[in-house]
Amino acid sequence: LGAEEAAKQLLLLVSALVPKALASLLTSVLLQLGQKGRQADLVRCREDKQFLERFILEVQRLYPPFFGGFRVCAKDCTVAGFKLQKGQSVLYPIQALNRDPAMFKNPDLLDPSRWENPEDLRIWTYGGGCRECLGQQLSNSLITIIAEVLLQRYTFTVNNMFAYKWLPVAKPTVDCKFIFSPVLERVD
Repeated sequence: LGAEEAAKQLLLLVSALVPKALASLLTSVLLQLGQKGRQADLVRCREDKQFLERFILEVQRLYPPFFGGFRVCAKDCTVAGFKLQKGQSVLYPIQALNRDPAMFKNPDLLDPSRWENPEDLRIWTYGGGCRECLGQQLSNSLITIIAEVLLQRYTFTVNNMFAYKWLPVAKPTVDCKFIFSPVLERVD
C-alpha cells in the first residue's frame, strides 16, 4: 500500500469500521451462545479458551459483520473465467465465500471443531492479501476478552428467535432479549 492508501485505510478503521464490526461480532457470539441447546457450548467456552477462540472464529465465518466489499480492477484480467476490464468494480460477498461448500463441509452448520486442524480452511471476514483489515487481531483480542469476562461472570440465554439482517452490518432483525444470571461460585 502507498502512504495515501494506508492513511485512508487507517482512518476508515478507527472511525467507522472497528466499532461496528466489534458490536456486530460480539452480538453474534452472544446470540449464538445464548440460544437454547447451546448451553454445553457456553460452559465449554467458559472452561476452555481454545474452544472459545474456535467458537468465535466459527461465528465470524457464519455471521461476518459486513456483507462484502468492492474492488476496482487496476488492469484487464481474468478471474475464474470472467474477463474484467480495468476500472470495473467487483463485489465480493463475504458471507458466500465463508460458506463455500467446496471449502467447508456442512457450510451452514456452526461447528467450532472444524478449526481444530484448519490447515486448508480460510475465512474472508477481514478480507485478504494486502487489503486485509488492519484491525483483525485487535478485533479478535477484544471480542475474546469481553466474551471471557462475560462468561466468567454470567450465564445467559436469548429468549426469542431471530433472523439476521445483513445491511449495513449483520444484526438481528428484531430486538433480542437476553436473560443474564450471575455465575454462582462453587464451594467445595
